[in-house]
Amino acid sequence: MLGPLLPKLKREAPGVGFNIQLATREISAVLEDGKLDFQITPEQFLSPEHPSELLFEERHVVVGWRENRVFAGEMTREAFHSCGHVAVRITGVATFADKHFMTVDDQRRIEVTAPSISIVPWLLPGTNLLALMQERLARVFAPLLPLEIRPAPSEVPLMRQMIQYHAAHLTDAGVLWLKNRLFAEVAENGMQEG
Repeated sequence: MLGPLLPKLKREAPGVGFNIQLATREISAVLEDGKLDFQITPEQFLSPEHPSELLFEERHVVVGWRENRVFAGEMTREAFHSCGHVAVRITGVATFADKHFMTVDDQRRIEVTAPSISIVPWLLPGTNLLALMQERLARVFAPLLPLEIRPAPSEVPLMRQMIQYHAAHLTDAGVLWLKNRLFAEVAENGMQEG
């Protein structure tokens, strides 16, 4: 979402700078200190101390190398578990999808861990590895790399991507402008529903 939006924001407000950071355990503390205008994060990582709103919902899909033999048939649970997997741990914390699988008898064989979801697609070509990724992000990478995308063989709940801001910024004109631009981008690109 931010990639296509950034050029528009720079045209509208050329003097505004953006410091985009990877979500970490420390981000909530930075938000708490008022040093962060807002965060975009899955609902489970929100701080209970500050207001938040649903930005959009996201489905997870299975992604792997197009020539992986597992894609010759249906992506069953057995096929899914027959391959090694790439998991993401951002500063040691499991992602939304990984946390879900940890609660439902996770039988995946994690062979690789990556520090960011955007690294994962580059790790798949030439291997039998599979990964769970947000569908929209997977579709961004599919034209760039020889990747196959399939529905997950078992239900992964929709990930609710939230925008959260410090309570003191509720009336900040700059934060409101950027928040409204984010919501407009979501609406323009049909991202309201998963």
